[in-house]
Amino acid sequence: LTPLLQLDPKLEGLAQLYREEVSTLKELKEKLLQIYRPVEEWHGFEEEGCRLKEAILGMPELPEEYNLFKQGLIEKTGLKGKRLFMPLRILLIGEPHGPEIRDLYRVMRPFLKELLRHYR
Repeated sequence: LTPLLQLDPKLEGLAQLYREEVSTLKELKEKLLQIYRPVEEWHGFEEEGCRLKEAILGMPELPEEYNLFKQGLIEKTGLKGKRLFMPLRILLIGEPHGPEIRDLYRVMRPFLKELLRHYR
């Protein structure tokens, strides 16, 4: 899908996750480009989002397994439940709702730190 949309191939996994949520290629491209934009609406979780960003960037290496990643964030930030998951999803994709965070992490892990350093 990414060649068709003229987007970076590293977004292919994310494109596959969004396939079920969109009706057109235009909608898909917009969803994918959203991850590069500054978050406009934190839905009351801006402080938590900043703490999560710092914690992620502070990890020497992102674990392959999502549960280890999640546990590391809980330990570093003290955030749990909605205060962890809502701002994390917003930080990852710029929206409070979307694909499962576990799936987002799986496809975004290889470029997550780069994304957070340069675009947020």
